[in-house]
Amino acid sequence: MLNHNTTANCSHVPDVLYGDQIRLKQILINLISNALKFTQIGEVRVVINYAEDDQLLHVSVIDTGVGIDKEELRKLFVKFNKLERTLRENEDGLGIGLTIC
Repeated sequence: MLNHNTTANCSHVPDVLYGDQIRLKQILINLISNALKFTQIGEVRVVINYAEDDQLLHVSVIDTGVGIDKEELRKLFVKFNKLERTLRENEDGLGIGLTIC
């Protein structure tokens, strides 16, 4: 069973941020979708931190999914490439999501 609990502590994030809202949304959708697709048991967490010194928003998508073999890491961001396990477990998609990110 997948745990969809959400907790947020955004007290350190400014009320107004400047950036490309469309691209950020696209990246988050891709990363979260991948995490959900490949996490059958466990959890998917989105962690948001703001670095005041650098004025940067740090967003991490963390999951307890199957992971990626070390040999396949170099193929991860190649356009239209799908990892072996991805092909077996999920036939949908073009293999461009992480390249876009």
